[in-house]
Amino acid sequence: MKILLATESYHPNIDGGAIAQHRLVHELTQHGHQVAVVAPGPQYKNISEPDNGSIIYRPRSLTLPLYMDNSYHFSPMPINYINHIFSSFKPDIVDICSPYPIGISALVCSKKFHVPVVGSIHMLPENMLSPFMNNRYYPKMRRI
Repeated sequence: MKILLATESYHPNIDGGAIAQHRLVHELTQHGHQVAVVAPGPQYKNISEPDNGSIIYRPRSLTLPLYMDNSYHFSPMPINYINHIFSSFKPDIVDICSPYPIGISALVCSKKFHVPVVGSIHMLPENMLSPFMNNRYYPKMRRI
């Protein structure tokens, strides 16, 4: 199956969603699926790069100023590049991971090309369970 994952944060970003999505993509490729990811790139030009059996399409992006360590980027108008990706990659299904320009553009193209869409949210279980953990990294929460 050819799967296209559209997200606003992906490897090499270090956040729960980016890490979980990266793991998901690698599992899917190991199970024989062709996977492409659309995520913001580090520069203002469209690029693509191989990633361990998958391909990452990076639409032109701007750095988000004053956000974390300036490693996050934002693609203001990726619709034309994503339309090109749909024409060349021809996905069987699209997974939209965020409701921002990349996800919205992927939804528009999915409707145009009659490709089914799923929406998902990805996070690390460690981040969700941290309030309940009782160790030096996750001290037990007190009830007030």
